[in-house]
Amino acid sequence: MKVRIRGNSLRFRLTRTEVKTWASTGQLSESIALAADAQATLTYGLALSPETSWNVRFHEGRLEVSVPEAAVRPWAQTDQVALEHSFSWGLRVAVEKDFHCLENRPGEDDLDAFDHPRAAGKRHN
Repeated sequence: MKVRIRGNSLRFRLTRTEVKTWASTGQLSESIALAADAQATLTYGLALSPETSWNVRFHEGRLEVSVPEAAVRPWAQTDQVALEHSFSWGLRVAVEKDFHCLENRPGEDDLDAFDHPRAAGKRHN
């Protein structure tokens, strides 16, 4: 799972396997060590919610975005690229399918990515 934080927006990009895992188990998360201290870890993830609204929680170094299950399950099984929501306080969240790169990028592993719509079936790696 890739996470991009820019201004007041969060963007999650998921591979094929991550989309399947999230849709089937209801949870997807990863952690990053921000320092050598074990207390300096940020865990971030996505959860399915039976509710009809999106929710964001941040507590003790854990960021979780809950997305309505009724939106996620169809998205996971179609060509729809993104799920997006804007909160009243200005935060914008997007969950997107991660595409293969159009150009080779050293060190970039995108074997589990979705086919890029502009690639017309051509892969560069």
